[in-house]
Amino acid sequence: MTETMIARHGLDRSRVYVTGLSAGGAMTMAMLVTRPDLFAGGAVIGGLAYGTATGVSQALDRMRGHGDTSDTALVDMVRSGARGHDGRWPTLAIWHGGADATVSVANADTIARQWRGVHGVDAKAMRTERVGTAVHRIWSDAEGRDVVEDWTVPGMGHGTPIDPLRGERLGVAGPFMLDVGLSSTAVIAKSWGLLAAARGGNCGQAGLGRTRRQDRHSRLAETCGKAPHRSPPPVSRRRSRTPSALPG
Repeated sequence: MTETMIARHGLDRSRVYVTGLSAGGAMTMAMLVTRPDLFAGGAVIGGLAYGTATGVSQALDRMRGHGDTSDTALVDMVRSGARGHDGRWPTLAIWHGGADATVSVANADTIARQWRGVHGVDAKAMRTERVGTAVHRIWSDAEGRDVVEDWTVPGMGHGTPIDPLRGERLGVAGPFMLDVGLSSTAVIAKSWGLLAAARGGNCGQAGLGRTRRQDRHSRLAETCGKAPHRSPPPVSRRRSRTPSALPG
């Protein structure tokens, strides 16, 4: 699907990113691991480290913060999933609520350990800053490139942090869209160099080779000063028989 979008819309292959919340966060990790050649970076919100759960019961244990995996085993899981990849690895931003009762915040640290190992960066070579109440930790590689970021938002539950009233004014508070005065969407887009590009005058380009109409279903369109129109999703009456490893 991603390859088709790149080809159909003439997108810049060096600026393809993926992000997701909860089960989507776990899928984000899977996509980064299995196609590290395709994605420049990713952001996982309230998710799990790659390979740490192979079924529903194990996923539920990991969500509660139970079980542990060595740093070596975590990296081996990624390298096995990447099937011999020997190029540059995608960067990763990790976001988690400090009061997440659905997916324990301990999983954020596990993801950080896994991805630091993949990039070969020292856990102690860390910079820390505070943005409001949020704690932001950053690890850089030997080239000085920020490759792993960890954002912990104290008091936040399970969901995507948004800031609908200040700053970028993105999102509307609701289930799993949590108004904490900080927009992960804006921060992530800025770190990927997409937010500034969208403000550069031509929102249709936004560094992505898309038109505003093509971008109407993207959160990034909101940085153009007008929230994109979203048609309500179709209602399906068919029940899935396949259980999800993560809610959301």
